[in-house]
Amino acid sequence: MRVLVVALAMMLSACAAEESAQAPSASGANTSLATTYNSRGNAQFNARNYAAALADYDAALRLAPNFAGTLRNRCNTKIALNDLDGALADCEAALRISPNYASAYNERGRIRERQSNLEAALADYAEAVRLEPNNGLFWSNLASIRYRLNDNVTAMADVNEAIRLKPDHARAYNTRGIIKRRMGDTAGALADYNRAIQVQPDYAIAYRNRGLLRMQQGNSAAAIADYNLALRHDPNYADAYESRGRAYAARGEQDRAIADYDRAIALRGGT
Repeated sequence: MRVLVVALAMMLSACAAEESAQAPSASGANTSLATTYNSRGNAQFNARNYAAALADYDAALRLAPNFAGTLRNRCNTKIALNDLDGALADCEAALRISPNYASAYNERGRIRERQSNLEAALADYAEAVRLEPNNGLFWSNLASIRYRLNDNVTAMADVNEAIRLKPDHARAYNTRGIIKRRMGDTAGALADYNRAIQVQPDYAIAYRNRGLLRMQQGNSAAAIADYNLALRHDPNYADAYESRGRAYAARGEQDRAIADYDRAIALRGGT
């Protein structure tokens, strides 16, 4: 089962492809055309047209193979397509071209986190923060990995810094809510989930996390309402189906619970 802390770390909307082709270095022929392919790839990525984005980044890199920014963007796209080996190769190529490229360290951290190599992910996120200490997203990722490594106090300090730097960062509020819930501050956790949803009303993960908190408080009806909202915004969210199934089961609605478990199993490739 995809656990809560994995879910918070994987949210792609916080990592949109937005590097210019020349960030931070570029060389080679046909740079103008390569830059345009990169820009269109960014637009395709942000529209979640990942295959089209990949094709544009490939075209850009055929023209200008030393565009570190495009390598980073293609890495990010391959993460979205679950091609972690290809993503890692692109990320490391970007770092060979530009060894101080903070975004590439951040992306490599995401890959290593997906691969459950948490200590290596921590090192990459920490390096990204060292290189760009005013980047709220990097602080948020660092907080998430520290949480997964059970370093709650440092994780809280990191996520507070993320929010200070980027007050409208929904994922950081969601992360802080998870940390507060673990530390027993349910009121604070609820406030942070509410803020995450206020900032990003389609944030399915925050709805599910708020639902989990509602279940902890014994309010299965409110939990189901939150799981419904999570599934409205992400109909393929297996964890939300499983969580709603548990809520239905707690209410004695076994037929509904079984239907949700069936859906969660199917989404995870089971039968």
